Amino acid sequence: MKTITTAPSAPATPVAWPTPCGPSRPVKRRFPDTADEPRTIGYYLEPLLDIASRPDRAELLKLFMQEVIE
Repeated sequence: MKTITTAPSAPATPVAWPTPCGPSRPVKRRFPDTADEPRTIGYYLEPLLDIASRPDRAELLKLFMQEVIE
């Protein structure tokens, strides 16, 4: 009988991939709250806060939409 050994087609852990050393952390911002950061949706909808309790909400919505479209 002849014994044949084969090599796996790919290594178990590729050498080019680093092994994780621990939990990954998000990158810390270098310049917090600068003007070039994207705004959240809440920033744009802040004028409409508590609109349900206002009796002039129809007029307020018209003004808001004119500002947004222009």
